[in-house]
Amino acid sequence: QLTNRLRKVRLIGLLHQLQLILGQQALLCDKVAGIARSVLMWRFAYLLFG
Repeated sequence: QLTNRLRKVRLIGLLHQLQLILGQQALLCDKVAGIARSVLMWRFAYLLFG
């Protein structure tokens, strides 16, 4: 029974870590996408008005 409980706790911990990692990756992707978008917009404006 104790080993079962430990296994469950360990599994929850692993899931939590995975969630954190995925969350950080999502934030990073958002940042990269935002930068890419601003660069593209700047280029587009440059082509239009440059």
